[in-house]
Amino acid sequence: MLRFLIIRNNCKACLELVRIVPRINLRLPIDKRIKIINNFEWEKFKLKRNLIQERFTNEEFPDYPLLYLDGILIQGSLWAEQMQHYLDTFLQKDFIIQ
Repeated sequence: MLRFLIIRNNCKACLELVRIVPRINLRLPIDKRIKIINNFEWEKFKLKRNLIQERFTNEEFPDYPLLYLDGILIQGSLWAEQMQHYLDTFLQKDFIIQ
């Protein structure tokens, strides 16, 4: 199970997700939480910090934020309400707190 969110600094859509994901993570078991990765080092200095960045970020990386949930890749921005609803629906079976 692989779940992560790649964000960048000064991205308004990323900031919206950074507000939503921690609230979602509180309702999930530790091993099923969404990891938030700030891509600042890659963008500014071309430093890769982990294998996720090596696989999903490169020179042609088109759009932030990038959300990867169990094989489903969502790129670009959605409204915060849409993303909240999507995450609530998609992760409902994993929630320990409803």
